[in-house]
Amino acid sequence: MWAQQLSLQKQTTKISPADKDAQALITANVFIEGNRMRVLKSMEQYQAVADSAYWNYGYMGGSMVTTMAICLSLSGRLPLLQRYASWISLAGGYFGGKAALGIHNARNLSHVVNTIDSAIVETRKMDEQYNFKIPDYAREVEALQRRKFELLPTSAEAIEARKNDLNNMPLDEKVDALVEAYEKRRQAVGKE
Repeated sequence: MWAQQLSLQKQTTKISPADKDAQALITANVFIEGNRMRVLKSMEQYQAVADSAYWNYGYMGGSMVTTMAICLSLSGRLPLLQRYASWISLAGGYFGGKAALGIHNARNLSHVVNTIDSAIVETRKMDEQYNFKIPDYAREVEALQRRKFELLPTSAEAIEARKNDLNNMPLDEKVDALVEAYEKRRQAVGKE
């Protein structure tokens, strides 16, 4: 008896199906909340730069100083640059700053989209792992895809999704699509 107490092996206990379902639901909620926090964090990083006057004026100032330095360094060869260096640097600062901010925002947006894509893939894997029993995973995938399509409305995926959106379909097509999705889900659960 004392040998069993010192054993490093875990005692296996039988878990009832109701407890397994409850545990799966709790796991789903924790997993989905973790995904939402990751996506929210990357969205906040994106919004912090996109809505910031600090980054906007910083890039404009840096571009202006760089343009002025280029104009003054080349003014020995082209006297016209020295005469209009201030106007050229203002234009270079404005357009260069806008371009640099646009590149920064595009990079942050691609990070957000990559985070959403990885969350979608992980959520689908979890849904498969639990044999499509928990509808929260499917709802979360749909919500993540909607968010992705809102961020990239001109992408091919977003255009296709808008074309196949249930809200834009006539009632007969909507019913057919919902029945087809239900049957597909039921067959996936039945394979278990």
